[in-house]
Amino acid sequence: MKRCAGLDLAALEKNPSGYFFKRGKILFSDEEILKMVERDGIEILAVDSPLSLSKGGYRSCDRAIRNLGIRILPLSVPSMRMLTKRGVRLKERLERMGVRVIETYPHAVIVLDEGARRVFNRVKGTKHEKDAAVCRWVAVAYSRGKARGFGKVHKIWI
Repeated sequence: MKRCAGLDLAALEKNPSGYFFKRGKILFSDEEILKMVERDGIEILAVDSPLSLSKGGYRSCDRAIRNLGIRILPLSVPSMRMLTKRGVRLKERLERMGVRVIETYPHAVIVLDEGARRVFNRVKGTKHEKDAAVCRWVAVAYSRGKARGFGKVHKIWI
């Protein structure tokens, strides 16, 4: 199996981001995240952050999630815009390191998948670490061909 991890990315580096590989950690800077991913030899990283920009408020993948009855914020919200810009920058750097980076949305995963709900409830730590554990759940499913991508061009994996 490929080495998979999850990242619950914060919009600003001064705020905590959750990271989960074998256990949860709180990281802050992009440099901390890059070093941890490199140290752990991660091949697939599922990130709770939009990883593509949109001209409007919602991308096709966001609309697909909304069509499931799950609330998702539009990229036109300033904090989401900041998160997206950080996510896109980080994705580019990680891909240059050879890491496959996919977008996920832990809230939707927890709503739709009982196994992910159990992971969230079982993990000790902050909400960020719990969300990162669910992101890792998606990365593992993706590596096994069991995750489902929502959207046309850009996908949110569940």
